[in-house]
Amino acid sequence: MKKITGSMYAPSYTNIKTGECIAQYVGQTRQESIATCEGCELLGTVEEKGPCYSQWGTVAWSHSSMIRSHSQGRNDYSFEGAIQRDKKSKAQFIRLGAIGDPSATSKKEIAKIRKYGLPVIGYTHFWEGRGSHLRDICLASCGSVEEADLAVAKGWRATIIVPKDYDTPVSFSPKNNRIVLCVNAQNKKFKCADCLLCVAGDRYMASAPIIALQEL
Repeated sequence: MKKITGSMYAPSYTNIKTGECIAQYVGQTRQESIATCEGCELLGTVEEKGPCYSQWGTVAWSHSSMIRSHSQGRNDYSFEGAIQRDKKSKAQFIRLGAIGDPSATSKKEIAKIRKYGLPVIGYTHFWEGRGSHLRDICLASCGSVEEADLAVAKGWRATIIVPKDYDTPVSFSPKNNRIVLCVNAQNKKFKCADCLLCVAGDRYMASAPIIALQEL
C-alpha cells in the first residue's frame, strides 16, 4: 500500500453543504492534524476546546476512522488512492483541509493536486506565514473583517465567519471590499460543487473578494 505522507484523501459524496468532492484530511494521526492548526484562535486546546467544528466535531471522528482503517491495511488514503476510488468520477472539486490546516501541504503535493485538473477549494488561517505558498489555491481564513481587508490588500481572497442568522447577500467592508454571503447560506439547494465561488484566483477577485461563511 502506498505510504501516506502528510495528508489522507478520500471521496466525499454525502456532505449536504459541499456536495461531491475529493476531501483532504491533513495529518496521518489526530495529533499531527491538530498540530497544523496550532495558533488558530478557533482551536483552543485538548483540555479547553475552542469552537472549531472540524477538530472537535464529526470530521475528527471520520479522520480517526480513516487512520484506524489505514493502519489495518484496509484502504489506500493517498491522493492517487482517492482518485481510484472515485470510480464514477463523481467528484466535482478537491477540498483542501476538510480537517487540519492546508498550510502543512507541500508545494510538491499542491502541484500534484493541480495536475489532476479539478477545481480546488481550501482555506488557511496562516495565510501570512506558513501558508503563504497557497495564495492562488486557497482563501485566507480571517478572524475579522479588518484582517480580511488586509488579506485582500496583499492579493488574497478571504473568508470571514458570520453568525448563523446573518442573511445579507452582499455588503461591504471598511475598505469597501465586496462581501458575498456563501451561496449555500442563501439557498440550501446550491452546494459548493454547484457554486465554486470559493475557488481561489483572480476570476472572482473583483466580484467577491471576501466570502462570508455562517458559523456552524
